[in-house]
Amino acid sequence: MTDVKTRTSTELGTFNTVIGEEELTTRVFRLPRTKLYIIAGVFYTDESMASGSGADSISLELSLSRGQKRDVLRSLKWAGAEMPLNGFDVGRVSLIVGVSGHPKMVLMECRKQVRR
Repeated sequence: MTDVKTRTSTELGTFNTVIGEEELTTRVFRLPRTKLYIIAGVFYTDESMASGSGADSISLELSLSRGQKRDVLRSLKWAGAEMPLNGFDVGRVSLIVGVSGHPKMVLMECRKQVRR
């Protein structure tokens, strides 16, 4: 999370995903000094995006919530991005939220990682 005015950053956390068809991995992070939560999601599918490199894709989503459960329709804010999985090495989605009257940018970056 980055304060838009001062450009100071705070890392909320990191996580690994479950890679597979129709797999959604979500993690919940509490926003410091608030009662709000950022819910981060990564979803893999083989049907959503028809590109020259194939139909497999990866979707990234961020939502701001008062609770710890993923509920896109009741989120206070939501942002998403989708990109082809074939050739994927990095993707990013960002969400600007108001925290205690100050604009903050929440950024999720997903990188391809070789797992052992």
